[in-house]
Amino acid sequence: MRTNLNNWALSAAVLIPLACSAGANEGSVVQGARPGYTGGAAPAGSTGMGSASAPPATFNSSNATIPGPRSIQEGDIYKLVGNTLYILSSKRGLEMVDVTDVQSPKLLSTLPTKSSPRQIYVEGETAYVLTSNVDDIDCGGYKGTCGWNAPGGAITQVDVINVGNPATPTILGTQQLPGDLQDSRIVGHILYVVGIDASGANTLVASYDVGNPSSFTKVAEVDFPFGDWDIGVFLNVTATRIIVAQTGDTCDLVHDMGSCTDVPVTQFVPIDITDPNGALTRGTSFVGNGVVWDRWAMDFDPASGIFRAVMSSDWNGNSGGGALAVWSAPDTKSAPTVLGSLAFSTGDHVTATAFAGPRVYVSSNTSSRGCPDPVVVLDTTEPGHPVKLGSVAVPGVNDFLYPNGSQLISLGHADQGTSNACGQGQGYVSFQGSGQLGVSLFDVTDAANPKLLSEVDFGGAQSTIAANRDDLKKAFLVLNTMGLILVPFQNVDPTSTTTTPAQSATQLIDLNPTSLTLRGAVPHNGLVLRAFPVQSDVVAFSDESLQVLDITNRDTPTTAAELDF
Repeated sequence: MRTNLNNWALSAAVLIPLACSAGANEGSVVQGARPGYTGGAAPAGSTGMGSASAPPATFNSSNATIPGPRSIQEGDIYKLVGNTLYILSSKRGLEMVDVTDVQSPKLLSTLPTKSSPRQIYVEGETAYVLTSNVDDIDCGGYKGTCGWNAPGGAITQVDVINVGNPATPTILGTQQLPGDLQDSRIVGHILYVVGIDASGANTLVASYDVGNPSSFTKVAEVDFPFGDWDIGVFLNVTATRIIVAQTGDTCDLVHDMGSCTDVPVTQFVPIDITDPNGALTRGTSFVGNGVVWDRWAMDFDPASGIFRAVMSSDWNGNSGGGALAVWSAPDTKSAPTVLGSLAFSTGDHVTATAFAGPRVYVSSNTSSRGCPDPVVVLDTTEPGHPVKLGSVAVPGVNDFLYPNGSQLISLGHADQGTSNACGQGQGYVSFQGSGQLGVSLFDVTDAANPKLLSEVDFGGAQSTIAANRDDLKKAFLVLNTMGLILVPFQNVDPTSTTTTPAQSATQLIDLNPTSLTLRGAVPHNGLVLRAFPVQSDVVAFSDESLQVLDITNRDTPTTAAELDF
């Protein structure tokens, strides 16, 4: 069975369930260097996404110069640059919108794409649009269909587009990777693209130089066996390493789908990207016992030199325990050394993980008891002896954790045991969209005694968010400077034969130091995909339309303008 959780189709035909940026345009993440940690309180805004730090004095490429810290950018389905908003529509391709007067948005142009658009980057006057002809390789999505038999095989395409004049964009060049897109990053001036080939046999990692758009070419590629892993491929990216997690079971590891014993396992493959010019060196793979469910369950900090992962010992969504493992830095010459580990008690199943400095926050589902579920705070100040500091009960099931300085914010489902939102373990809660959505606020100043401060519930009996687990931080926006959380969501009608959600809206939540306050929600025409601040308003969009929200009165926000695509 192939259920790759990392690549849900971004289309109105598939409702994508729950499975993460700061500043005015929080949908586009840019990371700079951060120093290593030495213990103590978690740094504000730490996310567990890895960090960009100065590389070591020696590295693999003999003809490269010693680089300084390299920024890390993530692609998304939109990008706001100045007063131009770039939106990827699964129906029409690249839409370019002038938001100079945000309450009177103007569609400048539309550039169709040949296949399903997945991610966009904009560098100066150049846009890089990543598409794939595989609509939905998950097969487990809401009313989804398996897309591995894409016409002509799975292809990831990168189009280089001159957007110096957004009204008349022109394609400068194209590169193709023979596989379905799993994820990508731009590190420095190199675009790294990770895919799985059409047969499902190999994972592909390729690098492209975006420093000169007119000569956009592939720099290097490394391939290694994928082996039909059950869960999927997830990335941890820093300025020096891409660590690819292939998660599934021991049958996947030995490529035996018949007689072997099914034991959950994750294979980690480190790729050295220290060379600022794009050279790739595959390191020695290593294995952890258990399943990494998403990117948030991994963290590599080059400054401290440790790699950490939280793994659930059961991939079926039932009880089975889990563990935090700590390794030395993944190398290109030898497998890293296990420094320490900490097992969870039997009966817990990991549903969400976040790293913040030496702290590790883990939410788990106690299948035998149902809700409430615990959030535990672990500490790796001494990598060889990770310890549990404290825990707090959560009235529901968490799908995503957001460290926010002395606060921890969670997103999940809020049922108190009245539906199948409780007691089913990782993944299935979100997949089924069971119960109302819930956002919780915790005080983690004292890690030994974390406290639940506030919780708000909203949505219908089956609510979800149109983002895969790896992209939740891009859809669930925590805007500290505005004291606001934005949650675009939809209520699913399981009896409907159409793909139209019963309700689609952007929910406003006030974020205060000690509380959350549920404010208004603005209905949207279509499956709302993202919502984010532009000037003093909020813009939300779907494949059908762009919506401008006047949030002057947060209790009764209104639609100030709408632009049909």
